[in-house]
Amino acid sequence: MRPLLLAALLLSPFAAQAQDAAAPVADFLFLGSYHMDNPGRDVHNTRADDVLAEKRQREIDEVVRLVERYRPTRVMIETDAGAQARVDAEFDASCHGDRPLEGDERE
Repeated sequence: MRPLLLAALLLSPFAAQAQDAAAPVADFLFLGSYHMDNPGRDVHNTRADDVLAEKRQREIDEVVRLVERYRPTRVMIETDAGAQARVDAEFDASCHGDRPLEGDERE
């Protein structure tokens, strides 16, 4: 599994368009997703299967491959403003295989 943020990758409406472009160029690319590990606190609570399942991980890997063509330099996630140090530490640990990914879109 790649430790990239699922929120920025799953179900991207831009994935099909990126396939056709030889050298994608974008100053800003916004990708969004649903709350994958929905705690039931939204106005509309989506029921979805496990994003950590092998099938979904293959789909996420494909979207990652397509998004990588844009060579992103910054990623934003929805979280508490004071959580940057925790997010950085968790991301670093995931990249080094020291922490398993969770089913949350911020992963």
